[in-house]
Amino acid sequence: MKLAEKLFELRKEKGWSQEKLAEKINVSRQSISKWESGQVLPEIEKIIELSKIFQVTTDYLLLDENSEKGSSEVIVEEDKDKYYKEVKSFGLWQVIYIFVLALAIYLFLAGSSFPSEFTAWIWLIFILLIASAIAINKALKTKQR
Repeated sequence: MKLAEKLFELRKEKGWSQEKLAEKINVSRQSISKWESGQVLPEIEKIIELSKIFQVTTDYLLLDENSEKGSSEVIVEEDKDKYYKEVKSFGLWQVIYIFVLALAIYLFLAGSSFPSEFTAWIWLIFILLIASAIAINKALKTKQR
């Protein structure tokens, strides 16, 4: 809600006319009308008086609720912890990715030195390691977005 809407709502809650509110803060009824229609903004002294009369803060009167949420968001400790955990997790997956790739390359290069009865198993492990490396790589790319 904007200042104009808030003033209108607060005045109606009190059951006051524009004239009665104008008398309380020493302005004309036309000034109140212009404030409530959003044509003009009241002076800061009048905003302070209005906040006292309606028993609300000046922040409530001046800040738009939508912009208040966006501009005053502060990163709390939980958010920081979550962020650091994600960063650590991301680094761990990178290390695992490199390890899996290195192991796959080793098996490919050293595969001929293993006995022939293990050749099928070595190829199976090699293919699984490559598939794992591809899956980890895709997961890392997804996390980066």
